[in-house]
Amino acid sequence: MGVRASLDSIADYMNNNVPRGNLTDEEFQRYAVAVGRRMAETIKISNELHSLFPDIVPDELKSERS
Repeated sequence: MGVRASLDSIADYMNNNVPRGNLTDEEFQRYAVAVGRRMAETIKISNELHSLFPDIVPDELKSERS
């Protein structure tokens, strides 16, 4: 969860601050795509680990059972 939150913070920071900085639009887009890919891979790894080790699933990610 911490890695995902950090990547989200990076994307948010870039979205709100970097375009006004020293990066060209092309550079910004390249970095934004790279961060997005890392987020997707992190989610994929998390899901695989959670399926193998259900006891590590954080409470906030557990669904309520009827």
